[in-house]
Amino acid sequence: EWLDALRNDVMFGVRQLRKNPAFSLIAMLTLALGIGANSAIFSVVYNVLLRPLPYANAERIYTFEERNGSGSMCCLPFGNFDMWRRNATGSSSRLSSVSRSTRARHARANWCSSTGAGS
Repeated sequence: EWLDALRNDVMFGVRQLRKNPAFSLIAMLTLALGIGANSAIFSVVYNVLLRPLPYANAERIYTFEERNGSGSMCCLPFGNFDMWRRNATGSSSRLSSVSRSTRARHARANWCSSTGAGS
């Protein structure tokens, strides 16, 4: 009985769509555009915000900064980081006590090897 009602409803819908093909085309294009836009936006949001970083132990990646001559914080040149890494000893040595008002938050001496980013 419910199957007959469903069949009757589907047949009625098909008849209505055949009576007005312009409306049917516009409705289908609107649905296709909405579904496509939703998929595109979700793909961007997932890839930019939700997907984890493609590194091993990504939660252990840190930002290194140092204070420049005017006192503001700026990016750390690789040469300075390389000097820190060469002078650090042990796998858990903190790098935050380097001269020249340098700051490294939660940094470890074996950063490159722990993240898979180094050689």
